[in-house]
Amino acid sequence: MCFSTERLLTEGSLSLTWGPSRSEEYIAGYLLKGEVTLDQLQPTEIYETGIVGYYLPPEVSSFATNPRRPVDLLVDLKGRGPIIPQKFWTPYTSKNRQDFVAKAVLHLPIYFIGDGGKLGMSYAHAVDEAPISMLAGEKEETFDFDKSSVDLHICLWPYKSKESTIYLGKKPVTHRKLAQKVFARLKDLFENPPELDIMHKKYADWKIGSGEIELHNILLIGVVQVSSGSFVPIMQLANSGRPRWLPGMDEVLEPFGDVEKPLRVN
Repeated sequence: MCFSTERLLTEGSLSLTWGPSRSEEYIAGYLLKGEVTLDQLQPTEIYETGIVGYYLPPEVSSFATNPRRPVDLLVDLKGRGPIIPQKFWTPYTSKNRQDFVAKAVLHLPIYFIGDGGKLGMSYAHAVDEAPISMLAGEKEETFDFDKSSVDLHICLWPYKSKESTIYLGKKPVTHRKLAQKVFARLKDLFENPPELDIMHKKYADWKIGSGEIELHNILLIGVVQVSSGSFVPIMQLANSGRPRWLPGMDEVLEPFGDVEKPLRVN
């Protein structure tokens, strides 16, 4: 089976969240800093999962904080719902983008693998202390973000952006603890949805809250660092029934906020 760059930009978790053009921009500019091309990424099946990840080539991985983790994963939509699309978030000003993106070495995405080697974790799974599979290694990986707190940005299409703080403490956090902290913020989001953005009311299929998409309907696929102090969640509907992709989504996926043009980090 062919695992091409084209598949990465059509079936990858980042592409299904932000659209192909923003996904390519994020991977090439934010993560790889122009030092590695997308064609150099190496597709590899993760042991005992059937999940395909795209990895940095070993000879050029020294600039990444966690080179053993995948840059992105292909998402199998069979038997599940779509990835929940989001607006692309980036720091609002050119100076902040330069200071907190261009000059920062960002963590590669952190993915969660749950029951039976399946990508994604439910709220119940995270809270009930069910086993979490590791992407690599026998011990649970820990993450040191060199910060006592980070911001979580959730930019769902029908809504105004929601920002909340995740307090990490002074010690590195595990997969489990990180998932629990993200889910705590998602729980608040789903119980208290942000104000609807009148410009995006046509995306009503993605409304959240009681009678709409609820917390128990989603899987947390992973979290992605978009600046030195900011992350976004990658989410998927646990069951099918919503549109996989909305018409024209890639054309309207623009960075959130007062941004003159998409960031290109060279």
